[in-house]
Amino acid sequence: MTGHADDRTGTGAAPGHRRRAGAEATRAALIASARELFAAKGYAGASVRAIASGAGVDPSLINHYFGGKEGLFGQAMQIPLDPQEVLARFEQVTSAQELPELVARTFIEIWEGPETGPQTTALLRRALFEEPERLSVLVDFLFSALVEPVSARLGEPGPEQARLRMTLLASHLMGTLVARKILRIEPLASLPADELHELILPTIRADLTGPAGKAPENTPQED
Repeated sequence: MTGHADDRTGTGAAPGHRRRAGAEATRAALIASARELFAAKGYAGASVRAIASGAGVDPSLINHYFGGKEGLFGQAMQIPLDPQEVLARFEQVTSAQELPELVARTFIEIWEGPETGPQTTALLRRALFEEPERLSVLVDFLFSALVEPVSARLGEPGPEQARLRMTLLASHLMGTLVARKILRIEPLASLPADELHELILPTIRADLTGPAGKAPENTPQED
């Protein structure tokens, strides 16, 4: 007699036993495992298989419940937006010329939106002052998820150059966020969102598509 597979044990179980409580327990176990592994190994270092193993479930359930690793990351890190939707925007870009405007628009929507703005600001404040490991995981996620698509759109010779450009861009945007949202430095703190968009766009364009610098090479030092 063939039974349905139970989410947590993989053993046969009657259909009536597969209740909402079981699904919620599975989701909670995956989120707890993901938080632990993301904190310990970063986004790139925490594999889907390892997260599922830590929760005692089949790896396919991450896709079933969260739509993939990115969706699980959003839930585990309590990000008030859908990381998969944000990443999909960048995957649809076809040229380097489109990237700066997309970055600026996405930045404004996330940090200045009436719903996401206060939540992401609170997340930033916690990451800076209470949970610094959360900030490193968020940065690791952004770089791991975006370096490849950004590199492809920029036409760079490799991911190293794209990572260099994104590091510069991230430092500029993070400085803007801290000055505007945390330190509340005027007149930046009170600048309307549309004016902020126009202010940061040239910097974003220069960081992503301006004259290329050279990524440092990891060469052994001589004694």
